[in-house]
Amino acid sequence: MIERSLKSPVFLFLLILLIYLVGLWSVSIPLTGDQKVYLSIALEMAEKKQWLIPSLFGEPNFLKPPFQYWASMLGWQVFGLSIFGALLPSVLALLGGAFFTFEIGKKLELTSPSIGALLYVGTFGSMTYGSTAQMEIWIVFFMLAAWWAILCSRLLLAYVLVGVMAWVKGPLYPALWTICYTCWNWRGLQTKKFWASLLVGTAIGLTWYGVAATTHREEMIKQFFYTENLGKMGTHQGSVVGLWSEFVFSLFPWFGLFILGCFQHEARDRWRKNRHFYLAYSLVPILFFTVFPYRVNSYFYFLTPVFAMMASEIQLPLSPRLKAIGSGFYFVFFAVLGALLFRLIQGEWVAWPLAILAVVSLGGFIFGFWRGRWSYLAVSSLLIVNMIRLIGVQIGEKDIADLRSFLASRSTPLAYYVESRDIWHEFGLISAAIATPVQMIFEKNNLDTFLARGGAVIFQEDQQSDFQKSLQCKDWKRLKRRTKFPVQQFLREGIHWGDPEMMRDYHICTLGQ
Repeated sequence: MIERSLKSPVFLFLLILLIYLVGLWSVSIPLTGDQKVYLSIALEMAEKKQWLIPSLFGEPNFLKPPFQYWASMLGWQVFGLSIFGALLPSVLALLGGAFFTFEIGKKLELTSPSIGALLYVGTFGSMTYGSTAQMEIWIVFFMLAAWWAILCSRLLLAYVLVGVMAWVKGPLYPALWTICYTCWNWRGLQTKKFWASLLVGTAIGLTWYGVAATTHREEMIKQFFYTENLGKMGTHQGSVVGLWSEFVFSLFPWFGLFILGCFQHEARDRWRKNRHFYLAYSLVPILFFTVFPYRVNSYFYFLTPVFAMMASEIQLPLSPRLKAIGSGFYFVFFAVLGALLFRLIQGEWVAWPLAILAVVSLGGFIFGFWRGRWSYLAVSSLLIVNMIRLIGVQIGEKDIADLRSFLASRSTPLAYYVESRDIWHEFGLISAAIATPVQMIFEKNNLDTFLARGGAVIFQEDQQSDFQKSLQCKDWKRLKRRTKFPVQQFLREGIHWGDPEMMRDYHICTLGQ
């Protein structure tokens, strides 16, 4: 029954959408830190009603082009200031990526395009970027859409999409895509249609940069080109091994199956059939990001749809030998996950019903593996990564519980007291979480005025010590910022929610009576 249902595109995409919508209205701990910056910039742009020039702390900010900011702002226009409005565009981009993975799979005559689409959305990486305000999900969306247009012989549409992609993170990905396409179809360079399409795409891609350079040329050149792009050429962060290992981890939970598929003759034969497309899509960016000195784990995420399509070509059930190897691997891996879930319940991080659902999802994956049923494996992968997401949502709700409790007891303006203009500040994320803009106060004089008007101020750590005599404060216990979770200690001893090793102190203060 599941196999028949998944063959219906309507059922397939509704299933993906519904599962990703669950819990999207709540705050979650950011699985990647950059979204805090992006949400803060989008919030400031929305408050100023300024759509063209990004700004942060009242100044123009050209860290990235504005596409991701526009996505969050449009979500807030429709649904109001909220986490749901901020993150729904990413879910829709993920859904769009699944659609184009499905359509490309049909063009490539894959055995099961629907399984490829499900495997794409059923990875830890896709869950991360598809349910946070991240730019990577849009890069993959436009790359897939452009390649689909090429396979449909719509060259002009492909370059329009590539031009818009330049507004997401910069001109780099469009340039890499163009090199990929010309390597795949170098004879197209001899046609007028290619050059006309390239010209249209380039004009679209440069439109925003031209407008921004006209009004803020000096800031744009300094921030975007020198600091954000050329500046990274002189830095070294990460290694090639780390880059690939992070990508392999992002393919959880089915990456082990892909590795086993490398030993299967039938799978390798099917991969060879479409090797020209796989290489055209991925080889040039792989070489570039391998050589590029600044390496972060998100750079290889664009490979996920290709690996998903290749994985869907693995023939199930596996041979007895491969099945035994896979069983041992998944037994160890899921045993560790089971122990983590037990510690989460024991430490009061999550409620037991959610942990039970996670265990059931893991069980569905094991059942599909043993019975050789791709439908169960793919759906279980989708459920597993979203159980992880919902666990993050629940922990995030605990993290913000004290602030919600404070706001429930009174209606008052809220502000952060900020002593430095740190771009990693989370006022945008918190504002969306509580559906109320949180102001930023930088000067003590402004702080006194805000408090005198009945406002409440969030102080970090010991900031409020200078005002202790005149303030009434409520503690806000939060998880430490940018702290690597101590997994080994967590497995050995368990760590309870509220453990001082994991927490930081905030204070929400009003002027004393």
